[in-house]
Amino acid sequence: MQRTGKVWVRDVVAAAALGVAIAAVAIIGHAPQSTVVHPTASASLTQGAQYLAELRTRFHRPFGESRSTTALRADALQALYLARVESGVGSPFHAVEAALRDPWLPDSIRANLASAMLANVLMIAPTAVGEYALDKFAAALIDSVVRSHSEPRRGEEVVRIGFELAAASGAVSRSEAGVAADVAALARDAVYARRDVARLVTAAHSGGLAPLELLPLWREERRFDVERPIVYPIEWASSRELVAHATRLFELLDARAGKAEGAIVDSVPLRVLVADFAVRHSARQVARDRNAPPSPAIAQVTPTPAPAHLTSATNEEELAAVWLSLTSLQLTERTSWARAVAAAGVRLRTNAQERVWFAGDHAPKASEVQQRHGLSAITLASSIRPSWREYALLSLDRALVDARRVLPDLDLRGLRIHVGLKAEWPARAMALHDPESRTIYFPLGTAPGVLAHELGHDLDWQVARTVFGEQGIYATDGTARRASPILAAPVERLTSASALSGLAPTRHTLNARPTEILARHVDWIIAAALANMGRSNGFLSTVQDAGDALGNTSAPEHAQIDAAVSVLASATKVPHRTVVSVHRGVAPGAGRDPLVRHVVDRALAVNLRMPWHRWATSAVDVLGNASATFRQAGDPRFARSCVAASARAAGEPDWIGDVQALVAEARTRDVIRRLQQFPPRRPLARDPAGRGGLATGPVDPALRARATAVLRREIEWQLAAATSTPLVQASAVPSCPK
Repeated sequence: MQRTGKVWVRDVVAAAALGVAIAAVAIIGHAPQSTVVHPTASASLTQGAQYLAELRTRFHRPFGESRSTTALRADALQALYLARVESGVGSPFHAVEAALRDPWLPDSIRANLASAMLANVLMIAPTAVGEYALDKFAAALIDSVVRSHSEPRRGEEVVRIGFELAAASGAVSRSEAGVAADVAALARDAVYARRDVARLVTAAHSGGLAPLELLPLWREERRFDVERPIVYPIEWASSRELVAHATRLFELLDARAGKAEGAIVDSVPLRVLVADFAVRHSARQVARDRNAPPSPAIAQVTPTPAPAHLTSATNEEELAAVWLSLTSLQLTERTSWARAVAAAGVRLRTNAQERVWFAGDHAPKASEVQQRHGLSAITLASSIRPSWREYALLSLDRALVDARRVLPDLDLRGLRIHVGLKAEWPARAMALHDPESRTIYFPLGTAPGVLAHELGHDLDWQVARTVFGEQGIYATDGTARRASPILAAPVERLTSASALSGLAPTRHTLNARPTEILARHVDWIIAAALANMGRSNGFLSTVQDAGDALGNTSAPEHAQIDAAVSVLASATKVPHRTVVSVHRGVAPGAGRDPLVRHVVDRALAVNLRMPWHRWATSAVDVLGNASATFRQAGDPRFARSCVAASARAAGEPDWIGDVQALVAEARTRDVIRRLQQFPPRRPLARDPAGRGGLATGPVDPALRARATAVLRREIEWQLAAATSTPLVQASAVPSCPK
């Protein structure tokens, strides 16, 4: 049952009056890696909480209450800023600094709003997005798992693996598993943001400053954890500990699956930021009027078509306006947009350190950027709005400066950059490097975030000019047709099969070109090197731990990084310190265990060959009679002890066998769920003891247990054989006969 607006307002005001400041101090005092805040230091948070309660009262006014247009637009602007904090779209501290400088806000309310936003970081329920995108149980579960770890990234990893296993078992859908990973990332950042507020308030009190005075300086120095880049996977002291946590989460989700049919109903979370229709409508209008530059990270995830009263969101403010209107949408639309908000929040992580910009702020001229970086020309399409031109030039200048932090000898002389589309634009292209004219075409609506990738193509062009003496081609593409002792070996290593293992299946063919592989590695090297400096630039690269905008999902291996550096040596020097720094945390090398997530992903990607497939080599037998067609259960080659023994003989960690057994269990449950959902029409088995063992329910429970065990054993063996070559050679292990 939904709560009325009056009850909600009364509760908010009471909370602010009775316990907001105390709760803030308690959160700060118990947050790991922080100290208890003195009550005097939390005075600004108390004032902010009081102003936040006042705003919420205004946002829940009775329908039809009159107010001036100026007051309504001010309320709408404040609602947009609070929505950005609550939804997790963008860095909360970037939003706070923007509120302090926003020329559209009256001077009298800027500081109050910024204080309210800081207080809101401590007060918001990090499960809000998850409740809309999934359901209340899943959102609360994800938040509790993330907060249960002192390092929230570990909790995020548990959620990611646990939901992947649940998707493999059929307990949740694959789309829900992806959404859960996004929601876990937002919950992780919510923990970081709360800790950052604690450290900010404490440091400001110690230095005799107001938190709002110290905040811009901390952003400039990149001291907020929530704004730090996340490129490398989180390390665990024990992989077995991660497997144990993920197993518990998987079992909980799987046990709930049978009881949760229809659990996701049309229920609205209790937290409604703005109930006033006039404020919501004005917020949408203000977001359109302000006309902020587009953000590809948002435009790429927004659902289409949009509801009649919503426009397709292209920037943070328009997406915040959608967040304010979620409760007015139908269930399916609300879920789709909430999932878009979660996905956008994760993608915008690389923009967290972006400087606040408003139309009219200082920006370099095209000629200044061209001269500073040695470019041949910078042109902008006539369709680009004047204020966006300033933003594009400023962002491009900063991105090239950051690229030179990693590649100090980067030579861009002769390169042209056109901010706009090419006449003949290839389908699905976000940006384009034309080797014939040596021009980067950079549409402002799709290209920000892939500039490093396009610079990789230009470096490939320069290598061809140096090694082959030709222009208009890429060296890596031409190596197969032109003998080159300099490039042959590194290009072969660069384009090995493992270099493509991290690509999304939909982009595998496109990115299999050698020049695309090199550009991908240049993109990753630049992002990883900047991350080691504590920097990120979302205009330059979108690479992060969760993947990037081009569909790449994992870091390259040591050998591929070294091969890419060898190829680039003919165009520019990659400093040795950069190579050493990016090697840290990448795919495991010699003497290091593989990442648990990679072992799980490999096992989940195995295509099982089961007797019920018409193309299987064994006789076709229906799903319900697996026990009659699988290998004999007593065969020691398929015993788990044999798999574990062969893994030890190959030098693999014991926990890998546990992961494979866990994945086998998940996939076994998926098979059984499918059997029960789609039972065979006509069993073919003649054996009465095996008839209907899994599909229709056994006469004897022992028969069902035996059929399940045989199915699980077969799947486990296939996973072990497919994911680890030494496991196939079981005859080398005494406990595994031929």
